[in-house]
Amino acid sequence: MLYAALSTVARVMAPFLPFLAESIWSRLGQPESVHLQDWPAARSDWRAPEIETEMNAVRVVVRLARSVREKNAVKHRQPLRRLLVSGLPPHVLDANMELLREELNVKDVAQLASPLEYVERRVTLEVAKLGKRLRGDLKKVQAAVKEDRVTLRPDGRLEAAGVVLEPDEFTFRYAARAGDMDAAAEGDVVAILDLTTDPALVREGHARELNRALQDMRKRAGLAYADRIRVSVKGGAIADDVLAHHGAWLAEQVLATQVSTAPLASPLLTEYVELGDESVALGVARP
Repeated sequence: MLYAALSTVARVMAPFLPFLAESIWSRLGQPESVHLQDWPAARSDWRAPEIETEMNAVRVVVRLARSVREKNAVKHRQPLRRLLVSGLPPHVLDANMELLREELNVKDVAQLASPLEYVERRVTLEVAKLGKRLRGDLKKVQAAVKEDRVTLRPDGRLEAAGVVLEPDEFTFRYAARAGDMDAAAEGDVVAILDLTTDPALVREGHARELNRALQDMRKRAGLAYADRIRVSVKGGAIADDVLAHHGAWLAEQVLATQVSTAPLASPLLTEYVELGDESVALGVARP
């Protein structure tokens, strides 16, 4: 599969990146130039509709969970305790559990049979559509919706005040029952994020912030991918706590032979970053 992917990519990119495509093609052991090959034809037997459907569902969950973070101003680098998912087939969630943990930076992902244990479902009417159809009945439907006197039918339609609404005439909105959670929904899929943090999660989030800043400094210093560095992290109690718990991880991530709080003699770059309410001085230097 890897060979098929690389050979196809080489042929597709040949008109736009001729030298790179030729290099890839020759390294695959092909005797003729990639520019003498036919444009790759579609292979219907390579398609896996069930995998496409599965990944589309997973992407919906990712999009919803990220929207919850953004709505609550929680950075994606801040780890969270758990994600609860409803409306996704159990086998899909089980097969993609680790992917969701990594993609959404959560410690745990769990399946919910019904989201109503954690959230309240509220109906939003498409008034512009319903006004033309219902006319005088619109007010009684709005009153029924406001009082939650509605019934969701198995066919996806909604009944309120004796009026049946089509799926495109209303939408569901979910509000968390507890203030430490929030939710987003699309169709039948509901993603609920536990937004509570503890010192360990906050500390890990700070470590990720330091990693991002140091990786950016590596790039700006013109260091090669495999170049080793020395790192200085000088702050207060917050920075010291992060280094005590995540110093080895940080060194591994940024390829540092040394991570210390002492200033560097000949730094390539220095800068300040904010960790919580603390200003932290960072420096990188060659070994």
